[in-house]
Amino acid sequence: MRILSSILFVLIVQAGLQAQPCINNTHSLTFNSASVSFSNGSDLAPANAITVEAWIKASSWAFNVFDGTIVCKHSWSNGEQGYVLRAGNNGQADFTVCGLDLLGNPISWQSATSASGIMNLNTWYHVAGTYDGDTLRVFVNGIQQGALPLPGGMLTGTAYPVAIGRLSDQAQFQTRYWTGQMDEVRIWDRALSSSELLSRYNTHLDASQETGLMGYWRFNEGTGTLLNDSSGNGIHGTANLTTWSTNVPFNQTAATPVIIPNGFNLSSSLVASAYQWNLNGTPIPNANTQSWTALANGSYTLTITDSLGCTATSGPYIIAGVGIEEISAGHILLRNDDQQFSISLKNGEKISSMEIFNLSMQRMAAEKGLYTEITWQKSELAKGIYQVLIRTVEGRSALIKVAVL
Repeated sequence: MRILSSILFVLIVQAGLQAQPCINNTHSLTFNSASVSFSNGSDLAPANAITVEAWIKASSWAFNVFDGTIVCKHSWSNGEQGYVLRAGNNGQADFTVCGLDLLGNPISWQSATSASGIMNLNTWYHVAGTYDGDTLRVFVNGIQQGALPLPGGMLTGTAYPVAIGRLSDQAQFQTRYWTGQMDEVRIWDRALSSSELLSRYNTHLDASQETGLMGYWRFNEGTGTLLNDSSGNGIHGTANLTTWSTNVPFNQTAATPVIIPNGFNLSSSLVASAYQWNLNGTPIPNANTQSWTALANGSYTLTITDSLGCTATSGPYIIAGVGIEEISAGHILLRNDDQQFSISLKNGEKISSMEIFNLSMQRMAAEKGLYTEITWQKSELAKGIYQVLIRTVEGRSALIKVAVL
């Protein structure tokens, strides 16, 4: 007789507990003739490639697309140069740079612009503009909405510091403010692809894991006027006449792990910063490695913590066979018809109990006695897949999957 290791005696349920939202994304900023200013004009001025991105929620649209400034670092007063990300004209997005021709001569403003009406008022959208040295692009929620060839390059903007919510060149058009909320502003010295934007736009970033992140403002301070740069480059901003809001476009979540079984050895599908294995909802002392060997029967879950401090918990994996002797699958006879199912053992061994569980391992029914064959009417169960645990007089057991259709 051998110790149970058969798949009959374990059940994995991947649907179950959901990732728990972490509270890293706590605040956004509201703009109404307001701005975020910076002190150094030479910062945030990549020469060859760029991505500018932000979450926006407009409370009103500027009349023209060029009137709703999101992030700006361009100039007229000291010569045309730089870039601006903006939105207006009934929900139109635009990314503009000062372009160069193939001989390196300035050719004024070049724009990648979306169609009008692709964004609605009072709704969060992620907008981004990129330039890769060849093509300007503008994205909404990670999807490209406009493009313009620009093979000659762009004229970098060093005349004025970057500004958020208004033009950087304050001698020009100071009605071009953003009206609404903003969150998660980032500037890169490379052009992110659509797939990169999609994988990053609704999550906080760990700057140490990113390449080319020049400036990153989460707007999570919630008080005061100092806006910290989370890129690690120390380009901190100052809020001017903005107000704080707890309305945010996303809540940070960690990816949900899946428990991968190998007999009684359980492993996490994800590499994480920290692990905690739980038995029947209670943390197991010192069970904080990527793999864990089950030493007792019960419901196992795994809670992970990612590099940003966010947690997620797996669905349960049920172990029902530690220390229980196995009934050979070849000795089990299952009869399953339209009205009932019945279980017996071919060697004549008597069944002493039967328990019926759903796929979340909630017990739905139980029967005790002494049976050569034990039967259950399907009319007493809803349609679905069930796990039936039988035990014999000798203490052996088996977990059998039964469909009720």
